[in-house]
Amino acid sequence: MITVHYPADEAARVPRAPYADAPLAKCFGQAFNIPSFVLSLVHSHALEKPPCQARDGGLPVVIFSPGLGAPPLVYTATLEDLASHGFVVVSVSHPYSIAVTAFPDGRVVRSNEAGLAAAASLGERGNSQEIAAPEKDVGAVCVKDIRFVLDELGRLNREDELLAGRLNLSAVGIFGHSLGGATAARTVQIDARFRAGINMDGTDFGVTAGTGISRPMMWLSSQIHNFDDAKAGQTRAEFAEAWRTYDKRTNELLQKTADGSRAVVRGTAHLTFASDVALFSSTWPWSSLVRDMDLGTIPGRRAVAVVDACIVGFFQRHLQGQSTPLLDGLAREFPELEVQTPRR
Repeated sequence: MITVHYPADEAARVPRAPYADAPLAKCFGQAFNIPSFVLSLVHSHALEKPPCQARDGGLPVVIFSPGLGAPPLVYTATLEDLASHGFVVVSVSHPYSIAVTAFPDGRVVRSNEAGLAAAASLGERGNSQEIAAPEKDVGAVCVKDIRFVLDELGRLNREDELLAGRLNLSAVGIFGHSLGGATAARTVQIDARFRAGINMDGTDFGVTAGTGISRPMMWLSSQIHNFDDAKAGQTRAEFAEAWRTYDKRTNELLQKTADGSRAVVRGTAHLTFASDVALFSSTWPWSSLVRDMDLGTIPGRRAVAVVDACIVGFFQRHLQGQSTPLLDGLAREFPELEVQTPRR
């Protein structure tokens, strides 16, 4: 299941698209214990199936993979922003591994134990950088989903009434959050069709093998990792060691990446990278959607501005050929960025 955001033709005169279609809004409300009408109060910046902007050579494509359990819906602000800069942005719902997937024909698929149980996790013992995840592991399945989606985009570029002839499939990137970030790193590592990728606050989760990455890869990391005794399922010492392992794995993989960079976004927590959750926290801090979530100390709107600037600048450089500033340059505009790219 995919959702596509793309630059609309400037002459388009069509209705504004709802933030969530009715079936998804209903299922989302049930999954998160909120009335479905709440999502009708949220307005997107998208239009309902407008003609796609035409460009010589087609528009570059970026595929997005969400965090484990998280529907792509809660990243809408970031997806729309990237599309507004001239990209076709394809977000992937991995069935059984996100809270709910609502298909256009009315079918609804909810997450289940198999879809959420990754064989390799953040606190895994041993060196998971040496061996990629087993074929049936959730992470490996997500990578297969992404590669299948790119295969299908070739067909859409030939046949779809809105997208035919509009995609530049020689300029494809990928980004993701949490497990989706690990999915992005592994996909760039093994599939040369993907020219660049971003991992937002995801360890390798055992998905990424230790052979290095030959194409540009950027890591964006959170700063705040609060320990919750009731939820962690591990001791405070084990939790701290898990994050040290995460940093070690990330830096080791960075050192093996031909064009790798990393920054910590000060004041962010893991869920801050879900743009709509961060924005909800600024607008509806009392809502059950965000009330019990650790979203760090950075204001939601500012967090989204910083993260989106990094994403847009990275893909503008590597897919559009623009000489946009990357992390070192952006850090002058956004002091929240702490650049930590290791020396090679």
